[in-house]
Amino acid sequence: MTVSSRELRRACPALFAAALALALPACRPKPACSPDDAKGCVIAKIALDQIHSPAGGGVKASDVKDRLATAESSFFVTKSTVALLGGSGEIFLRYERFDALVLERDLDRIERYYRSRGYYEARVRAARVLRDGDTVVKVQLVVDEGPPTLLTSVDLTLQDPTKPLPMEPTDLAPTLVETKDELEVGARFEEDTYESTKRALTRAMTDRGYAYASVLGRAAVDLARHTARVTFAVAPGPPCTFGKLTLEGLGDLPEEPLRAAMDIEEGQPFSTEALDRAQAALAQTGVVGAVTVDVQRTPEGDTPVTAVPVRFLIQKAALRSIVIGGGAELGSRVRAHLITTWEHKNFLGGLRRFYIDGRAGILFYPLQLTNWDAPDPGVRPLPEVRLTTELRQPSLFERRTTGNARLEARYYRPDTADANVAQSALLFENLELHGTVGLERPFWASRVRLGTSLNGQFIAPVAMYSSALPSGFAPISIPYLEATAALDLRKGKEGKPDARSPHSGVYLGTSVQLAGVLPEGGWDLRIRPEFRAYIPISSSVTLAFRAASGLLFPTGYGQRLLEGGTCAEGDDTCNTERARSLQIMQLRGFYSGGIDTNRGYGRNGVNPQEIVLALFDTGQQTAGQTQRSPIGGRWLWEAQLELRFPIYESFGASLFVDTSDAWYADLLFRPHLSTGFGLRYATPIGPLRLDVGVRIPCAQVIGTCEELPPEDGGPPRPLDLPVNLSIAVGNPF
Repeated sequence: MTVSSRELRRACPALFAAALALALPACRPKPACSPDDAKGCVIAKIALDQIHSPAGGGVKASDVKDRLATAESSFFVTKSTVALLGGSGEIFLRYERFDALVLERDLDRIERYYRSRGYYEARVRAARVLRDGDTVVKVQLVVDEGPPTLLTSVDLTLQDPTKPLPMEPTDLAPTLVETKDELEVGARFEEDTYESTKRALTRAMTDRGYAYASVLGRAAVDLARHTARVTFAVAPGPPCTFGKLTLEGLGDLPEEPLRAAMDIEEGQPFSTEALDRAQAALAQTGVVGAVTVDVQRTPEGDTPVTAVPVRFLIQKAALRSIVIGGGAELGSRVRAHLITTWEHKNFLGGLRRFYIDGRAGILFYPLQLTNWDAPDPGVRPLPEVRLTTELRQPSLFERRTTGNARLEARYYRPDTADANVAQSALLFENLELHGTVGLERPFWASRVRLGTSLNGQFIAPVAMYSSALPSGFAPISIPYLEATAALDLRKGKEGKPDARSPHSGVYLGTSVQLAGVLPEGGWDLRIRPEFRAYIPISSSVTLAFRAASGLLFPTGYGQRLLEGGTCAEGDDTCNTERARSLQIMQLRGFYSGGIDTNRGYGRNGVNPQEIVLALFDTGQQTAGQTQRSPIGGRWLWEAQLELRFPIYESFGASLFVDTSDAWYADLLFRPHLSTGFGLRYATPIGPLRLDVGVRIPCAQVIGTCEELPPEDGGPPRPLDLPVNLSIAVGNPF
């Protein structure tokens, strides 16, 4: 029997409905709760009413509910949704069901948690289960905190009073006192803070060479007076060094490069901080999937061995990987591309890393979000190709220096060749070759990185669709020297180094380039400093700040752009020189606006917009006089402030304010201030984010509330609104 495609299309909805009907009974939970017993009912809400003590403060209700086994259902679960979807709603939403035995144990958990926070007389006064329909309940808890227990004294002593506190290193005693003082006299006594202070005191000593250090803590709580006295007795033990360092589980991995990454030698003063850095450095090599550090201290009661052996138990990671994927962009440009990456992390041995990354796509030119509904956008598909290969050689010249060689070939339409209304622009693309040979070395336990490289860049414009090249555009070669420096003190929520999702710390980096421009014979100096800071507001909320600037000092090119304005009618020499300067500034200038800088603007939307007639056909240059292209800036400043906070499980959000400006000639104070809201979803490679930025009225150019229309040099306006939508992976900074 044969079935026509039309009959198959007609049958698909019915087949899908039948399959869903068969699947739902299997997915449904057990019968809902009965009128006489709330067990199995859906919990729509847990209300925690607290009777706070007159002393103020108190415990957050959200902290208490996070520790209960009895939990609220999904945020979207209400009486109405349960009545509408029934048991099948669990396919789409998370149902939590009531159990009286679980709630009874939770009441004990609540009182125990309050005691751990310093409320030793806390009591659960009521626990009510209220019906909200046939299958939904609400749980109401009433807790009387009682008076808090306050710290009256925090003392630091030695377990053995006959032995003085070691005098070396000189910062040991002050650090112990500062750590002890984190328990503030007069504050509420909390067990977690007490235990974390004990651990911090021990860590302060093991970081400074005392591998056998221990701390004996004692908290004397007076329930009648609601006070607590804390004493910490420290025992540093003998000063120690690193003994034999053993790496196990290497398999065919070379040992010497891994030891170089660890940066620990036998005979060095013992330090748990150094061990943490070595563990992180091994993980960063890419060939180690997991590392367990086994410090082999002498058993208690025996004479301690001061040369402490350490074993690093290594689990290898996959040495080869292939990634195939794709992506798309919808905004100031519309494009789609495919990605293929091959990487070998131990290429020819010695932990050499070699990878090849290929990307191929199509740019639907000049389609934009702003002209999507144009009657005839005149779309011309333009191919885009990028091929990148890189080889990294560790332990080059000496153990801590890494050499790298990189070659990249690109074929693409330059962003700055587009006008805001671009149907009449000349169609051309750039063929670019970019090679780099450089050295990089970490210092100060990898907190500081210095690098230097020799670079060569070659650009050749290629005409498309029988179009002509812009007058003045020609092949360019730019050799340049680059020096980079970075100080990275960023840490994640667990207190470990984390550049992907930092929660605290600072980052300071800069890049300095000295370049020549051939065949013009010009040269320039390009400086790009940047500062980032991360302030923890709470354990899960981060205030992030970024400030950056750019300075370009060109000689031998760009004079026509510096003069500003337009060329006189018929002055081909002027137009050609302006076009040539624009072509060079595509590579050497600064740009702002887009997903990582100023999110109220699209790509390059903050930059000055200039009329460059050479970008248009001779017969269309009159129409092109109202069409402007973004010009690379000689000067740049950017600032961003972002509050990052969680919403629910893997979902988070952010509130941000961005400001920036890039200019070529005279400075006009244009803050381009934008604000917005973003959504985040945590993934293994970083947060998937969606940001909506809105340009603040009267805060774009000081002295005026009028925003230039796109045809007069203003930024594109998606849907005729002063907003911009960004979708990306990873934090903007």
